[in-house]
Amino acid sequence: MNDLFVYALKSAVCLSVLYIPFYLLLRKETFFRLNRMTLLSILVASLLMPLADFTLPQQIPACTQEWLAKKAEVLSSTDEALPAYPLQDTGQVSFLAIQERPRYSLLQILVLIYVTGVLVMTARFTIGIVRMRSFMAKGCLWTSREDGVTVYCHAGRMPSFSWMNYIVISEEDQRCHPEVLLHERAHVHHGHSWDNLLLALCQSVQWFNPFVWLLAASLSDIHEYEADADVLRSGRNRLSYLRLLVSQGAAAKATPTMAMTNGFSRHSVKHRVKMACRQPSRWWMSMKSAALLPAMMVVMMFLARPVVAVSSAIIGELPLDALDASSKQMVAEAVEKTVQSAPMPADRIDVPVADSLKADAEMEDEIMGFSINPTFNATFPGGEEALEAYLNTQMGALSAELQSDTLENLYVKFWVLKDGRLDFIEVLSAVDETVTQQLTRIISEMPRWNPASHLGEKRASEVILPIKL
Repeated sequence: MNDLFVYALKSAVCLSVLYIPFYLLLRKETFFRLNRMTLLSILVASLLMPLADFTLPQQIPACTQEWLAKKAEVLSSTDEALPAYPLQDTGQVSFLAIQERPRYSLLQILVLIYVTGVLVMTARFTIGIVRMRSFMAKGCLWTSREDGVTVYCHAGRMPSFSWMNYIVISEEDQRCHPEVLLHERAHVHHGHSWDNLLLALCQSVQWFNPFVWLLAASLSDIHEYEADADVLRSGRNRLSYLRLLVSQGAAAKATPTMAMTNGFSRHSVKHRVKMACRQPSRWWMSMKSAALLPAMMVVMMFLARPVVAVSSAIIGELPLDALDASSKQMVAEAVEKTVQSAPMPADRIDVPVADSLKADAEMEDEIMGFSINPTFNATFPGGEEALEAYLNTQMGALSAELQSDTLENLYVKFWVLKDGRLDFIEVLSAVDETVTQQLTRIISEMPRWNPASHLGEKRASEVILPIKL
């Protein structure tokens, strides 16, 4: 659900940025077909562009490179690392104290509100289509079909409208105003209902975006302008048609209309009369549509994922063996992405370094979703008593060997992955290499743990295990 919410936000930004140039430059021009295609392109781009993978190559800043080098130097010269978090005393075995998160976060509340809005909008459009289809045939006087278009004639005064290949017209309009039927046939001919379906999909996804509703009004106006232009080109008298338009518009204000349909008297009569009387725009005014190209570039930069280009000379100077897992992962990921996208010259990329860190880079999927405060901690199978018994059994001679030392506790850090496997095992206490190897073996031979979880979702987590001697 979170991914859907992020997608909707990106899609809304794309539509808003692309619609603003159209609203400022093109909406008053008489290029009806061009304007319609432009608005449909904006709708399609706003739905598809967030799904594309755009990359933006960039160099690691000098300060970041210096930080990596200093961190590697400090890690390589440190004999002992202390736990970063307070530990709870539970007897023989202690675990990292982990603070519980609130039951519902602000993000989850926003996602819930968004999903509710999507469901409401989808239900609204679906119910509107079902009601419209049932209304067409209900109570009609007669039905005719010509050139693939079905016409339903109804008695009484009602606004005429069209949907797909269907036209609903009142008996009075069919008998006295043939221009109304020509107008609705123009809607069917141009396929305006398909535009309305695409618009409904976009409105369901971006119901919170005010620009999608402004675009919907612009597209509906263009549909009417295009149908009006077809009627006038058929030879009908302009003045009588505009009079009919004004009279029908005044009568339709008190009559409800069907959603997602194109109607003769549904939209702003004032704008339609102005556009019908406007002189055709000069051809060179259509060049203003090129303003969408800079807007498209802005959207691509907004959606671009930065790809860090790492110089092989810088990486060669880093003591990578001394880096901790997070820093090594950062460098490996940067090198891998640089090699895959190849935005830099080949002599700037150190492929062997990336290959040597490939194992760390492949852990990215497993440690995705790490939470510093999971709701439930990672636990040993059987609980703390089972873990204590396992350690007492396995430590054996190692505990006797270490009793002569001044150490009272041994600290071991490791990761419990989402499938319960243990990895990134590290002995934090200052002991010799033999003891480190034995401790690492004892931890690595543990059975799979129960991974940490948050809101029912398994998470990888870090555990610092103090072992009392």
